[in-house]
Order: sequence, then C-alpha cells, then structure tokens
Amino acid sequence: MNHKIQILICDDDPAFHQSIKYALKDIYQFRSAYNGDEGLILLKNNQIDILLLDIEMRSPDEGLLFLSKFKEMDPELLIIMSSGKKDFMSVRESMRLGAVDYFPKDFHIEDLKCTLDRALNLKKIIEKKSQLNFEALNSQNRHILVGHSPAIQWIKKTVDRIRQ
Repeated sequence: MNHKIQILICDDDPAFHQSIKYALKDIYQFRSAYNGDEGLILLKNNQIDILLLDIEMRSPDEGLLFLSKFKEMDPELLIIMSSGKKDFMSVRESMRLGAVDYFPKDFHIEDLKCTLDRALNLKKIIEKKSQLNFEALNSQNRHILVGHSPAIQWIKKTVDRIRQ
C-alpha cells in the first residue's frame, strides 16, 4: 500500500495553509508550521516528503536562512520555495542553496500540482540513479581480480586507469 505523500507547509500566512490544504486534501497529507523553528521541529519528528517553504516569514529572508538547516537535517528533502514577491534574486539564491523549485503565492492550483509532480518525479529519478549506482558498484565488487603476479598487477592498473 502506497503511503500518502507528506507535505510540510512552512509559511506565516494561515490563509495560504488553508487554501493549499483544501485544494489538495484528497491527494496529499499536510502538516503546518508558521516559521522556520516550528518547521525544524516538525521535520525532526515526522516523515516529510516535500517542504513548501515561504521565503519571507518573521524576517524578509527567513526561508532562505532556514533552507540550509532543513537540508542539513534531511539532505533528501524536496524543498519548494514560495513567495508573494517576484524577486528573481531570492529565487536564484534558494535554488543555489538546494531548493528544487519555486512557485508564486498567486498560484493556480494546477500549477502547484505540476510543481509538486515535478518534484516527486525528480525524487524518483534520484532514487533510481542511486539504486543503479549501488547495483553497478555491487556488480563490480563481485568481479575482483585475485593474484599478485606482474601480469595481474598490470591488468588491475589498466582497469583502474580506464575506470577513471
């Protein structure tokens, strides 16, 4: 049985929380935090798949300041930034710090659904890549050359050079 995707909304606007929860209640489960500190506590105590993080809460850049703290606590957390302002510099900075996407607060619900779907697809791709890397490494470790003769040593060095 698939679990319902858990989304943490970290935003100081209660109306924003309610509008998202109402529109997407049949698809996702939600938790609410109204500042970065509350968000960290909820992330620590719950399995969260996606974080919707407002750039501007108690300070103009609280979301940006907390983004790295969220990533430190859960490096695989998908963080989508939101803001009422259309400030390209903040969006670019949030992406540099590890956010996977951005959506404006004057969103259409279909646009938000697409943003969430993109983030979840990205997570699937990352998980698949990780699995393939693990399988490739595991396969490589099963084919270890044994021996100490000069010919075997030459083969090992050649394989290592090619691998790099």
